[in-house]
Amino acid sequence: MAAFDEAVLRLAKALPAQLTVVDVGCRWGFADRWLRFGDRARVIGFDPDVEECRRLEDRYRDQPWISLVPEGLGAEPGTATLYVTKEPAASSLYPPAAAAVDHHPALEDERLDHAETVQLVTLDDWATGAGVDVVDLVKLDTQGSELDILRGAPRTLASVRAIECEVQFNELYDGVPLFGDVDRYLRAHGFVLWQFRNLAHHARAGSRLDFSIPTSWYHDSYQADFHAKAGQLFWCDAFFVKQDVAAPTPQLGWAELARDACLTSAFGFYDLAQMALDRALETAPPESAPRLQDALDALESMLRTEERRRAEQRDALHAISVPVIAAPPARPWLLERDSVPLVGTHTVHAADEFEGTGWGGPEAGVPSMWRWTGPGREAAVDLPLRVPPGTRVEVLVVAVRKRTILDQLALEVNGLPVPLRSEHGPDGWTFTGVVPESYAPSRRFTRLLLRTTETVPLDPPVPGALLAQGVGVARFTLTAPPVPA
Repeated sequence: MAAFDEAVLRLAKALPAQLTVVDVGCRWGFADRWLRFGDRARVIGFDPDVEECRRLEDRYRDQPWISLVPEGLGAEPGTATLYVTKEPAASSLYPPAAAAVDHHPALEDERLDHAETVQLVTLDDWATGAGVDVVDLVKLDTQGSELDILRGAPRTLASVRAIECEVQFNELYDGVPLFGDVDRYLRAHGFVLWQFRNLAHHARAGSRLDFSIPTSWYHDSYQADFHAKAGQLFWCDAFFVKQDVAAPTPQLGWAELARDACLTSAFGFYDLAQMALDRALETAPPESAPRLQDALDALESMLRTEERRRAEQRDALHAISVPVIAAPPARPWLLERDSVPLVGTHTVHAADEFEGTGWGGPEAGVPSMWRWTGPGREAAVDLPLRVPPGTRVEVLVVAVRKRTILDQLALEVNGLPVPLRSEHGPDGWTFTGVVPESYAPSRRFTRLLLRTTETVPLDPPVPGALLAQGVGVARFTLTAPPVPA
């Protein structure tokens, strides 16, 4: 896809103005899909965590077109209660739903830790004060308050062409608006639903997750069959576009259509990008038409390459039997009773059975077996060990769906972030961190949690494989600190 990406970047450079992307809930950084535009995309991130904004400002200090706003957004300005959870990234302006947390072990990190008061502004008021007249795209990931933010942004929505929004189907937080509420509001403002991605299911306590459930996706005459797992659907990422993005016409003008092509191609909505480019060519001036045609030619070349790859993959699937994923269920309440202090070195191999969530089944490879993280952005290993501060943690990553995922790989030990450094060697990438001296665990067992900025969907889906994958992990190694003489 590199040729098409380069063609889109050349197209973005020809636009009269930058693209403007607003990312609300930007903890952990910005997606590569926007960073690849360089200074042709003004990226504005919002997060009420001042320290997180400072960290991100330092990371992007050499990219002045990226800015951070340490503000919380809502339906109206004023004070609000922020419910801080055991995992800070799951904190919300809505209280965690105790019924969901109590009965779904994988949601334990969303248990309430404490509450604090925060100040909110509306997106419309901020945009007016900052002199931002046009926003092309909004991404929302705020654990349930997404609709409130949209309600505080009717003027901003007038220029927005696409929205990426985390939505809930069952309450993870008490009183939270559900997908239907978000969908109705956005349809009233001229948007239509385009796609769902990253559908997240959670198993109820006492039930197993590792049943194999045949299901299918349909794309006109194309049928993709795969095996899903058990559990209740709680949330996903929903993508909305303006009606005239879904059905573009030449009357929009070539420049607006070219902007739409840049935005939709970043999400991998190549059908929308192709339609926008076709319509743009009908009205483009002679000096702009070659860039539009270059992008269309690159898109056609990418499609032919994908068709060849699918054919090769289908041939390969006829020759092998792909095992159904059977990820073991997480049962941390059993570990509380049986855990022991970490002594010396302990290694968990991905090929072995272990307690945890967010993993695919073992896959054969060289030099070792591994498991993919996915389809969500978090994968955890629960160990019957109590680790002390100063413990060295090594994670061997042997595969990755997108190289940029490695740049922002994050590790937590029982909810505490552990800074990582990486080294590439013959076996893969070794990520190493040391549990900080401030570590004071609230549980007896140890949860190692890996977080990726994204997972990459398989196209086409492969029966028995995760729908989307992040990194392939071969092993975790924990080494206790030296005992003082």
